Amino acid sequence: MVIATGYNATDICGVDVNAAYTFCFWVTIAQAVPYLLLVVAVILLVIAMLNVPFQLVAASTQCIMQAIVYTHIQDQNED
Repeated sequence: MVIATGYNATDICGVDVNAAYTFCFWVTIAQAVPYLLLVVAVILLVIAMLNVPFQLVAASTQCIMQAIVYTHIQDQNED
């Protein structure tokens, strides 16, 4: 019968195949969301961990430079 009438992908025994594919797509996406969120969280955590040493060096350098400047500044009222 299929050979005589041709293959219709949208109506096989009254089942809408496009609707089934759409449903399957959204279910797959819904199942993938937790994994995608986990990947994003891991990437953000790695970026944060790589940023920590730079922040520590910047804060330490600023503290040392301020200490040097404030200990070597002359009091203007001494003269």
